[in-house]
Amino acid sequence: MPTVLELETLPRFLAFLVWCFVVWAIAQAVFRSWPAQALLARLWSNPEKSRRLRMLNWELRNRLEYDEDLARGNQLVQGRPLALDELQARERELLALSKRTVGIRLVTYLLQCAFCQHFWIAAVLAPCLCVWGSFGAELLPTIFAYTGVTTVLLGWITSTIGEPQRAPAAGGCSGAGHGRPGGAGQRPTGPGG
Repeated sequence: MPTVLELETLPRFLAFLVWCFVVWAIAQAVFRSWPAQALLARLWSNPEKSRRLRMLNWELRNRLEYDEDLARGNQLVQGRPLALDELQARERELLALSKRTVGIRLVTYLLQCAFCQHFWIAAVLAPCLCVWGSFGAELLPTIFAYTGVTTVLLGWITSTIGEPQRAPAAGGCSGAGHGRPGGAGQRPTGPGG
């Protein structure tokens, strides 16, 4: 695993790119695996708490007591306005619920952030596999080099190659008209068009 200061020759640079693929593959295996996704599901497995957070946010935003029909946009339902002391009580409850979820949200972010995933994998691999002349002077730049190249280059590759192409809709061409001939956004085809 070459360090940043050893990238003077083409073979060392190619070895650097190969190690970028290794960092990416390990990050995919560790963070995108079934156990990591199961851990994420467990962290957010309290649907009642998240429902209560949504309700409190809706009440504070609209200054009305929460009602399912009103939240769905039913114009026939009239909401009861909340008094100032009720709004303050709901703000305190929302703040208390939000403070309890800060750690969970942080872990969730670190499990889903591609840069963080690649950083931690490179931070584990670089000290173990690099030959260091002066330990520390090139450690952090090397970790960030592997992280940056892996995140940008391989993220771009997987996003462009990994997405399947959509087949045209049945009965017409695809585009702004959603498969309907003469649909919105399509030019008329015919005389004078």
